[in-house]
Amino acid sequence: MALTKLNNRSGVDLSSYATSADLNNLTTGKVLQVVGTTITSYVTTSSASAWTTAASINITPSSTSSKIAFFSNFVINIFGTAGRLRGGVRLSRGSTIINGGATESVQVRDLAGSSFEYLPNSSLNYLDTPGTTSQVTYNLEIIMGTGGASAFGLYSSDANGRPSYLMAMEIAG
Repeated sequence: MALTKLNNRSGVDLSSYATSADLNNLTTGKVLQVVGTTITSYVTTSSASAWTTAASINITPSSTSSKIAFFSNFVINIFGTAGRLRGGVRLSRGSTIINGGATESVQVRDLAGSSFEYLPNSSLNYLDTPGTTSQVTYNLEIIMGTGGASAFGLYSSDANGRPSYLMAMEIAG
């Protein structure tokens, strides 16, 4: 096999580039810890007035200046009869709503006349600054909307077996 020489320069000075020691000494932006969990059960609600916790994840920041990058991927199932089927998904830190909250943040039109709609791989992501070193619980919460839906839920996986999950990453702030 023939070798191809890409350039004829030798002795390239790499001293101006970051070293592994430089990366280890980063004070911000460094991922400090990652926790993740799969959603293992189907959670549903038929309430249009009370939010239901569908899945949760805990993380304990090591510094009050840390940021938490929250990622989620989940499958929504809305049961209903016809028309516009609606439901809501929101993210809370403990009892504080930090993303979402509208009771109709997800809307599916029943165009085929079926009794339910199935939406694979929806997501809700958020960058949070909790300002604490105590354990923080992030909750995905659901609510049924108005307009023909009789139940709204989160599945543990889609039709192809891809799991629903939550992940939280602590990032040095």
